Formats: sequence, C-alpha cells, structure tokens
Amino acid sequence: MKGVVVVVVVVVTVVVVFDAFQVMLDEKVQQLMEWSSKRSVVRLDGNKFRAYVKAPPRNYSVVVMLTALQPQRQCMICRYRHEILILFLSAVAEGRL
Repeated sequence: MKGVVVVVVVVVTVVVVFDAFQVMLDEKVQQLMEWSSKRSVVRLDGNKFRAYVKAPPRNYSVVVMLTALQPQRQCMICRYRHEILILFLSAVAEGRL
C-alpha cells in the first residue's frame, strides 16, 4: 500500500512542477512579446540574457547579436552590422519583408 501512495505523490509532484514550468514559460513569452512590441531589437543585460536565452523552460528561438558598440571599443564593423540589422528588423516589423 505504501508503494501506491508514493506513486501518487510523485505524479502530483510532477504535475505541480510541470504547471510551474508552464507558468514560468508563459511569463517569459509574455515579457518578450511586450519588449518586442516596443522595439525590434531587445537589449539584454547579463541577468536577462541568462533568464530569457539560456535558462529553461524555453520553447522559442532567439537570434543573438553580440557587439562592441561602446565608445571605448570603436568597433566600426559592429556599428555597420548593427545599423544593417536595425534596418532589416524595421522592414520586417513594418511588413515590407
């Protein structure tokens, strides 16, 4: 009889964990949708990168562009690529592509 009780507890635990993951996933997707509705490029600091790009649960894809745009770096290739990306994403957001 104890074996049956343990199995029931495990099933309940799995359902609760699954529900918690689903809630976390829904919150992450909602936040990303909100950010992307305001700007075509979403800037992430280290904590947001870990939370939204690296950490599970995640059922979405992310395109990441790492740049060195700080004034002390003066990466001209990064600046050029960034400008092209902004133009491309603006066209996509406007439905031109």
